[in-house]
Amino acid sequence: MKKLILLLFFYPCIYFTQQEAKQSFVGYLTTESKQLITYQLIFEIHKDNTITGESITDIYGKDKTKSFIHGKYDTRKNIYSFKEIQNASTKSKALKEEFCFIESQHLELKKREDKEILTGNFIGKYPNGRLCAKGKIFLTSKENSITEPVNKSLLDSILNAKLTFKTVVVNNSISIPWKSKTLHFYVWDGSNEDNDVVSIYFNDTLIKEKLSIKNKKEHIEIPLKKEGKGIVKIKAVSSGKEGKNTVNLLFVDNETIYPFISILIQGESVIFDLK
Repeated sequence: MKKLILLLFFYPCIYFTQQEAKQSFVGYLTTESKQLITYQLIFEIHKDNTITGESITDIYGKDKTKSFIHGKYDTRKNIYSFKEIQNASTKSKALKEEFCFIESQHLELKKREDKEILTGNFIGKYPNGRLCAKGKIFLTSKENSITEPVNKSLLDSILNAKLTFKTVVVNNSISIPWKSKTLHFYVWDGSNEDNDVVSIYFNDTLIKEKLSIKNKKEHIEIPLKKEGKGIVKIKAVSSGKEGKNTVNLLFVDNETIYPFISILIQGESVIFDLK
């Protein structure tokens, strides 16, 4: 099941034109066991409506894997199908027989505001054909995001899922495209509570002083005077009992989530620039 996480995140590209054109979609896959895995799909739709390209699983993680894909586009129903057929490259230490290859026979393209969204079900199979996973796919044409409409049930599901976090360290400045007029983000300790303490600033204003990081998620909400403008700074006040100040952060921008994990020592900071 270790490799389940690896191939589990699928990213199909869509939007058909009469010409061959490379498409790119990013998103996530949720499994029946509530795993949430980042995934990207990049492909071309050919004149005969076949699809070829590659998928990228665990985009920011230690198991990042690229796989070749092929499939078809049904022009009449606006439905896409694809399957991963072979790995192109991987950082994973898993054995070949442990890889779980994703396929889907019914991915529906929808348009929502300025984005195309691709949703459907998937199954995963080991190279020997045995079932290794199944669940739902959600992908969007908006790059560098993990997107879905955020309602309470969905948000609860996301917060309880096994997210794939991008690691940030001292002096990192992360740019986040932001659309909503309110900043929502969560901070928590994703492992053992070891007395990590942080101070949180927004546009150089202290909004949380010496916040003790617990396993329970702390929700922070900040109205934005200007849509999509602001800088969040996370500063380590203590390094905790284990010698590192390690904090899970999840930014939620209406339809988009951005998961990070900051690893700092006392006095160090990371910056998140909302644009």
